[in-house]
Amino acid sequence: MEIERKFLVKENYIEELKKLSKQKFDIEQYYVQVGDVEERYRCKNNKCFHTFKKNIDEGLKREEVETQCSKEEYENNKKRIVGYLIKKVRYKIPYDKHILEFDVFEGSLNGLNVCEIEFDSEEKASNFKPLAMFSEDITFDKSYKNQNLAINGLPNKLKRKK
Repeated sequence: MEIERKFLVKENYIEELKKLSKQKFDIEQYYVQVGDVEERYRCKNNKCFHTFKKNIDEGLKREEVETQCSKEEYENNKKRIVGYLIKKVRYKIPYDKHILEFDVFEGSLNGLNVCEIEFDSEEKASNFKPLAMFSEDITFDKSYKNQNLAINGLPNKLKRKK
């Protein structure tokens, strides 16, 4: 079970967050099924994974099953891609009793900077107070779900800022 909150990150905090990072991953991913049940392939620093996710509620909680797969399986399934390939760099940053996963998107999603925080209960997730570095809580905004970014690109409000 995955319980998380997602936030946009203010531009003036990006370099500081990168410096605070204890781990960095280059991520490439794509979807072969989207909707309430999503099927995704992801390579993270050359380790590949096949993932199924199912929405449990409107965005806070999702069921997730992830298994490692070969690079060959990852490449072979690209012919089934729905939408576009997503590329991003993920920085893992310790914060309090959590790990912030800070994603800096590349390519057509350049300019999108998102921070995710996982929780072990809905209560803790709901009680979390956003940090000063966050500009907007996007947990429940479906246009920021990775599967929607793969299909639709940047949300309209970000396109207007560019």
